[in-house]
Amino acid sequence: MMSMHTLLPRYSRDLASIIGGRQLNTGDVVFHWDAAAGPVDRNVEASYAAAQPQSATVAGLIHWVSVRSSDRGAFQEIQTGDAIVTFQTEVRSQIEGRRELYFSLPDGNDYVQAVVGKKVMEFWDAIIGGQPLGITLLLKKKG
Repeated sequence: MMSMHTLLPRYSRDLASIIGGRQLNTGDVVFHWDAAAGPVDRNVEASYAAAQPQSATVAGLIHWVSVRSSDRGAFQEIQTGDAIVTFQTEVRSQIEGRRELYFSLPDGNDYVQAVVGKKVMEFWDAIIGGQPLGITLLLKKKG
């Protein structure tokens, strides 16, 4: 029998293979953020740096929540029209701490990350040997 520590690299490679091979419901997700430095003095408008829009494209597994989705019934945070996206764990470092972060999905809409409760995170995060297999985000339409 394989140990959990042996399985994690294997499952991580499998997830990378699925996403990299554009299998299942994989699509490109474009991250957009403002890379400008924060203001020196929040009370002085002139100290705000000019916007520096940045973007990066990363593939992820995308599920759009429909009226019939079974996920909606269990968790009030999830609504019809939301997107649930799973990325490889390395993507976490690309999105953490980004100012004004939003996501463009293949459906042509822009989304922002939604706040989810602990129960939702426990429901969909796959953890093997104490390590997450991927990172899953709930996205709501921007605006």
